[in-house]
Amino acid sequence: MRCLQGQVVRTYAQPALPGEATSVIREPSDAKSSGKTGHPRGLGPRAGSARLSVIVPTLDAATYLPELLASLAAQRQPAHEVIAIDGYSTDATIAILESFTSRLPLRIEQRPREGIYAAWNAGLELASNDLCYVACADDLVYPDAFEVLARMARVAPDVHLYTWPVRVIDNSGKRVSESGSPIVRLVWRDWADRPHQRCGLGDAITTLAMGSPYLSMMGVAFSRELWQATGGFSQEYGPAGDVEWQVRAAPLTDVAYYPRSLAAWRSHPSSATSMTSQRDDLDRWTRIISAYLDGALEATGLTPAARQAARRRLLAIHRQSRSLVLANRFARHPDPGTLALLIRLASPSALATVLWLGVGRFVRSRRDSPALAAPASALVSLLRDLDVPEPMPLPL
Repeated sequence: MRCLQGQVVRTYAQPALPGEATSVIREPSDAKSSGKTGHPRGLGPRAGSARLSVIVPTLDAATYLPELLASLAAQRQPAHEVIAIDGYSTDATIAILESFTSRLPLRIEQRPREGIYAAWNAGLELASNDLCYVACADDLVYPDAFEVLARMARVAPDVHLYTWPVRVIDNSGKRVSESGSPIVRLVWRDWADRPHQRCGLGDAITTLAMGSPYLSMMGVAFSRELWQATGGFSQEYGPAGDVEWQVRAAPLTDVAYYPRSLAAWRSHPSSATSMTSQRDDLDRWTRIISAYLDGALEATGLTPAARQAARRRLLAIHRQSRSLVLANRFARHPDPGTLALLIRLASPSALATVLWLGVGRFVRSRRDSPALAAPASALVSLLRDLDVPEPMPLPL
């Protein structure tokens, strides 16, 4: 299979049809394989060392910023530089940043308010190291995070994207969830408990089908070379800009995974994710799929006929998984808006699940989500038919 090389492919998704089996027939390819998983990709081994640049975007972030900066200062293996990009905050943000200049290799830059992803790009443009990490001002990093990341970079020098689970905390710092994205366990199963290296194209296809396997960018580090190859983060997709970037970035590289939480993502009412409406979220997903689905399938090397069959299967998986998530939400917190979205998706299995969940028979397992087991199983089958390689262990 060959990878996307970061190009934007604009097509328009057709209504999902029921999944269908297909024999996988491939076009001849002269692409050379690289990376331990054996898939051709756009980037070679990383050019730089394991030195780390941390980008901290801020805008009136005084409430939680001290916790983040303290967690960066407490790293057992400190970052080599921390770059704060501030949008001319009107609260105590700048004073807080300045108070940490003796504890961190901190550079403070102020830029016009052009959006969160513009701030990320500005910081990454200034980064002088090969490894990069975006630390959001509301969140925090555990003391061994950068030490583990450095080990991952050393044992997987051909990887440009690193990921791990993220603990969810509330506004007081109390743990809400430990498991991170359920998609990792549903799709990669026992590999969710083991350090491993996997095919990035599989991550991109998984994201298009069921959602991102990375709960938050607090659980993602990447090479500056990868950021440059993708052209940076886009403002076009609102709060889903990080997910859209993941779909462009993952096919260019293998992905290294560590199974334990190294950071915490804070879920609170004023966070960007919390303020995103379900309708807007669904519309953004539709746009992302329209932009990248055909390109991702083209990277598998399938013939046009086989790609079309795989496309129908993937769209059916996406529709089922998204509607099941909505069904879960509706059963817990019934509201007309969620029901309208369910009807819009028109998934009979999801509507049946509303009744199933509504009578209290839904039991969420610590290890997976039963409601998503069916689309996850269909996705595993699709990835196998697309010849996406199995993960390989990382000696961490």
